[in-house]
Amino acid sequence: NDRRSHTSFKSHNPDVHPDCWRGLTSNWHAPMTAPFNQPRDNGPHKGIDIGTPTGTGVRAAESGTVMETYDEMGEGEKVWTGPRTRGNFIKVDYGGGRIARYVHLKEVDVTPTQSVTVGQLIGTVNDTGASRGAHLHYDLEVNGALANPADEYDC
Repeated sequence: NDRRSHTSFKSHNPDVHPDCWRGLTSNWHAPMTAPFNQPRDNGPHKGIDIGTPTGTGVRAAESGTVMETYDEMGEGEKVWTGPRTRGNFIKVDYGGGRIARYVHLKEVDVTPTQSVTVGQLIGTVNDTGASRGAHLHYDLEVNGALANPADEYDC
């Protein structure tokens, strides 16, 4: 897998910020609050979390096609078990075996089959689902296996 063969937010805008996960939200000062594989009670963390206030814009990390969305939860609504633990989310197919999920959202501003471009605002941050505070959870599959976004984007 040549991770430099795709167009990510960082490769598309290399001078924006040295910490490329920050390009995932419109808050350039948002810290990574939970890294990939961080130990948790229910197993290792399967993505990265970016802590930022409710309503912060979420940007597409790569260009692709929206595969699935869920936008039925009210602001801050909690679900601790079952299929809705992700809360409101967006799933995007970047092509080349790369699929991403943007999770715990307030608003979903895209629809299935819609094309998105790198850097496009696609939703806003919240703490829906199994979440303990406002943040964006971003996970990335490469050829069916979860991958560390920081490695994939050379952060």
